[in-house]
Amino acid sequence: MNRVAPWPTPGREWSSEQIVEWLLAQDPAVQREWFRRHYPADIAEILDELDDREEDRGSSR
Repeated sequence: MNRVAPWPTPGREWSSEQIVEWLLAQDPAVQREWFRRHYPADIAEILDELDDREEDRGSSR
């Protein structure tokens, strides 16, 4: 079974510093999903735009 580390929740049991450390230890897909779950409106839009830019760069190579 694939176990995932517990996700930190802003303003709860994790400090901002602990959340940053946890996020830096994760791969980019996990980082993006975390932001989409906790800041769905603003961050998700920005991340989707970044994903589109990465895809555009990959297809131009």
